[in-house]
Parts: sequence; C-alpha cells; structure tokens
Amino acid sequence: MPKIDAKWTGVFLVVGLASLMGWLIFQPAVSKQAAKMGPQPKLVFDHDSCDFGKVMVGAKVSHHYIIRNTGTAPLVIRKISTSCGCTVAKLDQTVLPPGAKSTIDAELTVRKGNNFQRVYLHSNDPDHPRTTLKLLARGFERVLLEPSGFNFTSLRLGVTQTNIVRLSAGDGTSFKIIQTTLPEMDGLEATVGAQPVDSAADGSTGHWKIVLTTTPRHYRWMKKNFSLRILTDHPDFLEHRINVFCSLRFPLQWIDSTPHFLGVAQPGESRQVELTLCSDDGAPFKILEARPLNDVAFQITSKPLEEDGRYRLTLTATVPTDATEGFRSTRFHIRTDHPEAATLEPSFSIHVLKR
Repeated sequence: MPKIDAKWTGVFLVVGLASLMGWLIFQPAVSKQAAKMGPQPKLVFDHDSCDFGKVMVGAKVSHHYIIRNTGTAPLVIRKISTSCGCTVAKLDQTVLPPGAKSTIDAELTVRKGNNFQRVYLHSNDPDHPRTTLKLLARGFERVLLEPSGFNFTSLRLGVTQTNIVRLSAGDGTSFKIIQTTLPEMDGLEATVGAQPVDSAADGSTGHWKIVLTTTPRHYRWMKKNFSLRILTDHPDFLEHRINVFCSLRFPLQWIDSTPHFLGVAQPGESRQVELTLCSDDGAPFKILEARPLNDVAFQITSKPLEEDGRYRLTLTATVPTDATEGFRSTRFHIRTDHPEAATLEPSFSIHVLKR
C-alpha cells in the first residue's frame, strides 16, 4: 500500500479544521434563521421624534408616542429608560398581542439652550431590541436682563449715581412696560424710568432700558437690598422684579491709597509715613484717640488740617536695636466723634532685616 506524503497529510488536516470551523460558525446563523421562521413580534411607531420648538425654560412639555405590534407573536417591552433626569417616560401596557397598540407618555422639563433628549425602549423584537424616541426643544428665558440686576457699590452720601439694566423678552417679541414701581426707602432717594429701544408706532419694543438713579441721604444704613417691580403687557411675564443692591462707602476715608507696608528697616532704624483721613461727605469730625494695639514700636500722632473734615496722621515705626529678623505689625485703634464711624482699626507692618 503506497504511503501518504506528509505534505498531503497537512493539507487534509487544514481543510478538515476549516470545514469544522465553518460549520460551527454557520450553525448559530442557521438556528437564528430557523427561529425567525416562527412567530415573531415587530415593533413599529408612527414617528420617532417630536420637536416642540421654542419653549420657556422650566416649562414641562409632553408628547404621546403610539407604538404597535405588527408581528405574529406578543411584543414585550422589557425596559423603558431616558437619557436624562429631565425626561420622564411612562408606558400604559408592557405586553402587546399581535395587532395591538399602546401609548408612551414622554415629558421633558426644558432647560436653557438646545434640548435633545431620548427615550429608550428595550423589547423582544429581534430586529430592534432597543428603539430610540427623540424629544427636541429650544429653551429660552422668560426675561433677559443685562446685567442681571442693579448693583450700586461705594455710594457716597449726597452723591447721585445712575445704573442701566437692559430688559428683553426671551422669545424676542415686542411688549410694553405699563408701570415701574419702587418701594419706599428711608434714607435713599431713587427714581426709575423705562426707555424703549427702537419702538414701534404703538410704543412697544422687544428691548427696554430700565434707568435707576439713587442718592443716599444718611448713614443709618450701610447696605440695602430691594426689588424694582415691572408691569408689562407680555403674556409670559405680566410682572417681573429686578433685584437692586446698594452699599455706602465707609463714612471716613483715607486720601489716596493707604501704604499699610512701611518697607524694610534694620534694627535701630525708623520709618515714617503721613496719612490723611477725611469724612466722605465733608462733615467735620475729631480724632479723640489714636494708639497701637499690638506693638509699641509703632506710634501715631494726629492733627486737624485747615480744611473741615480732614486730619493729618503721622505714623512712625522705630525698630528696636535688639529686634529679630521678620515682619512686625500692629493694628491702630483710632477713636473719633463721628456718629457713624466711632472707631477704625487699620493695620500696618514693617520688615526687619539685619545686615
């Protein structure tokens, strides 16, 4: 009997293994095809998306999706989920016999900007085990303010300041401002006016300038928060309130900038600086006491200037001869007869550096 060449043995072996692998790979496809030959569910829907268009931020919009089972076996909705917590979806029936239909209620809470959220249906449909339904909306603010409110900082007693806030409808439509109202405030005079920008013949416009003018009259308050009330004919915001913040400058102020750091000095050396303190509204006052609180190496003297409401203070820092290297600092206790600024406690420092 002739012997089989080793080369042909290898060829037969490779062909046999390839045939076996092909059969193993083909078997699941055959099984799946055979399974499809039997009754199968089929999920269909009239449309897979809903575009709500422009919607106010914070509003809830909903849509009813109709799904149907056009297959020959029951359709089972195994799970329903959403892409975001701002979207909620409910299904009234999880098992649909052949020919049956059901409703999915999807609700979207609209956020600012473009909203694109999805509802996922997980079912036993072999062709579409996961189906996506889409919800779209463009969220706009009810009212647009630029800046977001009135901010009056560093008001001076008796000095008038004016700020402007631009107000627009979030949907871009024109409207009228019917009335502007300010609360009654002790010690603060305020007036408000509404000016249309490029208004139509009937006085309506999509953009308004709200002009607020304030004049503080006394120091019995240092900060105020209140709201300006706006009445309009826009159906989405018949009434709107704009926040107003006011703060007064401290009744006593340093002229120019205050050099809290006196520089570098060696033991035994002195550094001196002259400061001018004035009342912010020009009213006269007296310095009753000025002394260091922490370090007697610092001393301060004061004298009134010829102009009312001004004091010249001379601050001297004398470094002791036995001082160690490093920073020395103190706070000064300055007592006055000003009824709204009885005390001040500014701090000063010096850097001791040996040769």
